Amino acid sequence: GNYCSVDTPENFKELLDQEFSYFVTPLAYNINISFGSVYNDTSSSSSTKYEWKVIKGYGSPEIQSVDYSKDNYSIKLSTIFPSFKNHKNETRGGSLLFKLKCVSLNNDQQNEEDFSHLSLPSLSCKC
Repeated sequence: GNYCSVDTPENFKELLDQEFSYFVTPLAYNINISFGSVYNDTSSSSSTKYEWKVIKGYGSPEIQSVDYSKDNYSIKLSTIFPSFKNHKNETRGGSLLFKLKCVSLNNDQQNEEDFSHLSLPSLSCKC
């Protein structure tokens, strides 16, 4: 479910009046977010393979509890919920953010490199 906090009885009543249906109505179940991982860099004289790895996730307790020391190229979520928009068209939450790291698959290249010329991985979501 969704997580929130309230500090006054008035805030609690307002929250339930406006946002209750968003708390109890899931948008999707059994979500698997996969990152396309292997990229061949042919811009140099030797072809190098790179892989995108998720190193941190934000926006959901399920994402924050993943063990990112393992090779994570997909993230699983049990449910996601819609977010309420206020009168200013603002929303609180509703975003998932991932920090990615690009690593070389060539064992001889363990040093830090500039990966700015590589395209970001493809993202697919299956519900």
